[in-house]
Amino acid sequence: PGSSSRSCSWGRSATQCGHTEIDLVALNGTDQIIRFGSCKRSPEKLVSDITVFDGHIERFLKQFPEYTTWRVERVSLAPDIPENIRQHITSQGRMVQDLHDLTLRL
Repeated sequence: PGSSSRSCSWGRSATQCGHTEIDLVALNGTDQIIRFGSCKRSPEKLVSDITVFDGHIERFLKQFPEYTTWRVERVSLAPDIPENIRQHITSQGRMVQDLHDLTLRL
């Protein structure tokens, strides 16, 4: 209640902003939180994509400096994420959600 939030899919061509590809950008303007999501079909690709995705976030923040003071959250998403991969990604400071997590309370 009383908060403002938005989400969208973010993708621009390489010529527009140095190949920045972010699957989910969610904004909470009230608390100044920006959440970036990377979606992969294969949970293993989430692990190999961690540093690449950080580069995409860095380019986004350079393009939109008004968000550099906001709290940045990173979330990795896949249809199903085994516990060992979930633990590895979490140890990298990221949230992890699969379809089970996303539909838990529906």
